[in-house]
Amino acid sequence: MIQELVTILSEVEEYEESHHLGRPFLSAYQLAIAFSERYPTHHLVTSLPLGGLGTNEPQSLTQQIARTLSSALRNQQLPSVEGGFISHKFIDEMRFRGNVSVSTLKTKPGHSIFRYIG
Repeated sequence: MIQELVTILSEVEEYEESHHLGRPFLSAYQLAIAFSERYPTHHLVTSLPLGGLGTNEPQSLTQQIARTLSSALRNQQLPSVEGGFISHKFIDEMRFRGNVSVSTLKTKPGHSIFRYIG
């Protein structure tokens, strides 16, 4: 799963080599959406909901992706990816394709984001 996520991050279409801020970040939700579209038969896609506000599911594909990448980064096993988070301060809603809204807006440390750094 990690290599598939790294591939998704490395192929972000908005990347411009000359941009002074480097590659764009993707949120855990954006990664989950891309992963489920690219790998629709993957066992995590078929067994876990995407997640989001109102799903009332204890586990989601978005959570699994965020945990997997965060753990690999914490253990220094993923030198080609940078992680971070978006503060939820002043954000009332974050909505993604398919009318999926972030379910963790009132939690800390914020919403996980990741980018490929090579």
